[in-house]
Amino acid sequence: MGEQKEKNETEAEAIERYRKLQAEGHHKLPYKEFLRAKELGIELPEADPVYRIGGGIRRLLSIPVPKGFPLERCYRVTEELRRVTYVGGDNADALAALGQLAEPFVPVWIEKGYDGYSWTKLPTVEGVVVDAKLGEKPFCSYFGCKGYLQCVESIVVTVYTSDGKEHSGNVCLAACDPEPSCQLGASTLTVCVTPEARTRLNPLVVLDFLYFGTDDLLKAAEHLVKLKDFWLLREPDEAKMWCTLTERLEVLLPDWTSITRSEEHRVTIKLEGLMPETIHLRPPSEIP
Repeated sequence: MGEQKEKNETEAEAIERYRKLQAEGHHKLPYKEFLRAKELGIELPEADPVYRIGGGIRRLLSIPVPKGFPLERCYRVTEELRRVTYVGGDNADALAALGQLAEPFVPVWIEKGYDGYSWTKLPTVEGVVVDAKLGEKPFCSYFGCKGYLQCVESIVVTVYTSDGKEHSGNVCLAACDPEPSCQLGASTLTVCVTPEARTRLNPLVVLDFLYFGTDDLLKAAEHLVKLKDFWLLREPDEAKMWCTLTERLEVLLPDWTSITRSEEHRVTIKLEGLMPETIHLRPPSEIP
C-alpha cells in the first residue's frame, strides 16, 4: 500500500510530505525514502530507531531488557543468519529469555529497509550452537506436520557475535536438529525441552516453538492435551499405569467422558450424566 502511494505520488506531493516531516523533527521512513528526500532538497534527520526485541520467528518468549538498556548494546539477528539456520534467531531468543547469563544479551530484529541509518550498525549474531544431552531415558512425541518434541537431560545454547564475544547458558527449550534416536528425516524440525520446561514455561510457548501460528494456538486445545500426555511419558511406569487405567475404563465404565490426573496421583473420572468421581491411586513406586 505504501509502495503504491509512493509510485503514484507526484514530486510536489513528495516534497510537501517531506517538509511536513522535517517540521515535525522526526520520522520512521525507510532509508531509501530518506535518500529521496535528500535528492529533492529536503534534509531530514535520521529515522527514529525501528526494531523488535527478539530476532526469531516465534513471538511468545518474553526477553527481559534492563531499564534504560541502549540499542547499541543489542545484537542484530540478520536475514543472512536465517538463511543459514532458520532456527538460529529463535534459539538466540531462548538464550536471552531463559539463560542465566553474566551480562545482558538482547537480540533484536531490524527490517532490511532501514539499513543505512547509523543505528542499524549493531554487532550481529554470527552463529548459534545447540548442545542437547539426551540422558538415559530420552523420549519424543510426533506433533504431525509441526515436527517432533523431545525431552532431553540438558540443553546449552551458545551464541557467537561479531564483536568476538561468546554468550552461553543452560536453557529448558530450543529448536534442535533431529536426533538419531527418533529416526527423523533430516528436514524435520525437532524442539527439545528439559523437564524444567514443564513448570517454567507456558505450554503455548512450547507449541509456539513447534511453529504453531496464531490461528493454530487459538485452537490448540487438542495439542495442549497431547502436551500434557507428553510430560506423563517422563515416568515409564506411570505411563504404563495410565494406559492400563484407560483401557480398563473402556471395559468397566464405557460411559466415561473424561479423566483428569493430578500431581498427587488423584484421578477424577466423569461419567455420562453423573457427578465426577475422584479416586486416589498408589504411586508406581509404592506398588509391590
